Amino acid sequence: MEKIKMLQNLHTHSTFCDGKNTPREMIERAIELGFTSLGFSSHANTRFADTCELRCDFDAYVTELGALRSEYADRLKIYIGTELDYYSAGIMSEEGFDYRIASVHYAIKNGEKVCYDYSVAHSKDAISRLFDGDGLKYAQAYYDNMATLPSQIRGDIVGHFDLLTKYELKAPELFDTGSPEYRKMALEALIAVREGYELFEVNTGTIGRGYKPTPYPAPFILDEMRAQKCK
Repeated sequence: MEKIKMLQNLHTHSTFCDGKNTPREMIERAIELGFTSLGFSSHANTRFADTCELRCDFDAYVTELGALRSEYADRLKIYIGTELDYYSAGIMSEEGFDYRIASVHYAIKNGEKVCYDYSVAHSKDAISRLFDGDGLKYAQAYYDNMATLPSQIRGDIVGHFDLLTKYELKAPELFDTGSPEYRKMALEALIAVREGYELFEVNTGTIGRGYKPTPYPAPFILDEMRAQKCK
């Protein structure tokens, strides 16, 4: 039987938000690499107005990507999506996209925004000041939001389920991802979010950026995803 080669990425950030390359540059590169399809998923707006968010209005985003989709129609299938954050609820429309990634990047603690993928320094400061120096409390705040994601955001795919482990090799002192306490909270959040979602991404961004050699989610979470019949 002939094997069919399919290369696809649906979690793509460009200069529309916090990416480094224009959509056209990314399309051209995807074609060079033999991709069959490419989906753009610019960060949606949130209540925080963060610098990583969509840098133009919705109509301009869809119009430009729609024009590129037509231009490259005979060479690459292009999808127009977005990455909705937990705190995009009520801020960004969930309609008008080919697909929607639902993700958790933040928590709010004592009225302050905590971002889980800003930097090691940001994470250390948050743990010290807001979570009594307890990294597991910091992790729990993330997974509390993940567990309630279905009640906040109506998406199609859960993005980078354990994003908070981005710095686990560079700064293992933040919290112990091998501890029973950490694994329990992660799996409990998975079971909760599975009530509203069945499709989860395997995200290799952490590999491409040199943070660690494994993707999101961690192997023990992938094992439970199989048991929960996630797709």
